[in-house]
Amino acid sequence: MRVLSLFYDDADAPHELINRFSDVDAVELRLDKIRSVEQVPDIRKITEMPVIATFRSTSESGFFTSTGIKRKKFIINALEKEYDYVDIEYKNDIEFINDFLKYNRKSKIIISMHRTKEINLSKIYNILKKIMVYDADFIKIVVPVKDTAMACELLSFSDMHYNKKITILSNKRCNGLMRAVAARDENKLSFGYAESYQSHSPAIPPITSIIKINKTTPFFGLIGWPLLYSLSPYFLKKIYRGRGIDVPYLLLPVKRKRSLGMVIENLHQLNFMGINVTTPYKEEVIQYLDMVDSIAEKTRSVSTVNLTNTLYGFNMDYHALKRILEDRVINGSRAIILGSGGASRTAIVLMKEFGYDVHVKSRNKNRLKKIMKEYDIKEDNGLPYDLIINGTVVGYSADKFPYRLPRIAKNGIAIDFVYKEKGDSPFVKAMKQDGCRNIVRGEELVAYHAILSFEKWFNAVLTKNEVNNVIANIANTKKENLHDYS
Repeated sequence: MRVLSLFYDDADAPHELINRFSDVDAVELRLDKIRSVEQVPDIRKITEMPVIATFRSTSESGFFTSTGIKRKKFIINALEKEYDYVDIEYKNDIEFINDFLKYNRKSKIIISMHRTKEINLSKIYNILKKIMVYDADFIKIVVPVKDTAMACELLSFSDMHYNKKITILSNKRCNGLMRAVAARDENKLSFGYAESYQSHSPAIPPITSIIKINKTTPFFGLIGWPLLYSLSPYFLKKIYRGRGIDVPYLLLPVKRKRSLGMVIENLHQLNFMGINVTTPYKEEVIQYLDMVDSIAEKTRSVSTVNLTNTLYGFNMDYHALKRILEDRVINGSRAIILGSGGASRTAIVLMKEFGYDVHVKSRNKNRLKKIMKEYDIKEDNGLPYDLIINGTVVGYSADKFPYRLPRIAKNGIAIDFVYKEKGDSPFVKAMKQDGCRNIVRGEELVAYHAILSFEKWFNAVLTKNEVNNVIANIANTKKENLHDYS
């Protein structure tokens, strides 16, 4: 159920906003800031839509300061005015809950609980079981979710007790996932605020992010860890807008490798059509797929998965890098790859197919020897290179590249798989200092990766104009919101 969440006070009745977002299923009136019972509004003077009355207390991230008997009077007043739903807090109203449930009322009761401190699964289940004893119409809890594995566990629990109409939301990671799932279910509650209002909770997204979600809406997302920031949502949403598509692209942080298989299985059941995969799971994910393409098999690296029927993995890093190189003229044939992980193997395979004299450099000597033997390539010999590709993860957290870079030839090209949240990556900084003028930033690789993923998921081909629009002004994309809840 999609719920527009608004503050209400006598000076600013939100009629216009309710009319503008008339596609929602209900409206939550946050009555936190009113100070007298007389200020509780007559709901039918505001809207004919279903309305939830909420008096969120300061201890539950709200503004309502009254407790005890005075608080009870406010809630009873909302019941008497026949609000469609009245939100009662498990923490603050527990001694009154049975009174409210027995009250001669037309309103439905939502029992809610908000926690801001981390709490483990077993404690969450114990709290839910205590709340489930009450005969409430809806149960809603908001807790800090650690990662997608925990989110899947909680979603499974709520589905097992479907008749209790349990909504579990997050005020930390996986916020977008849990709210998107709730938005398409009439027995769950998903809240969003109007952009012209300042969000009264960092956990509540804009209503526009969930308003178009229905029972058949497909989901897409990005798996990795820690996913502190990502440009993938930005580029894919740019493509979606151009095509008139409105579907969620969700960040799906997975903390532990042992949880990856369970997460993939759950995403398939949650109607995910496709996912991207980033560090550190590009190789690990292969074992949970039904099949992979020949490039993914050769490089042992998957960055895009189609989840429609069979779980099919593709190495779109390879195809993105290929598109970039095909658009550029490289003088000479000497290339060096930095790193020995999945991105580096991808670059090595492509460079060998292009006929380059390929070298490699890595701090991990054991992996360096292994990759040199596996692909029959050489170690850095100190001579200048026509092409330098950074396949290491250096840059996500470091400010300086950890070792001296190979020499770049005159008119040589440098390509980075990494980008920083702000400013240049350590590799880009170092290459600029070495006088390199032909640099392909990590943002461009991500942009082409998004294009190719979209084409694979939607069985479509973007026009040249569409591609140019996606990669336009590439260096300034960081000004967008990289921490998108979805």
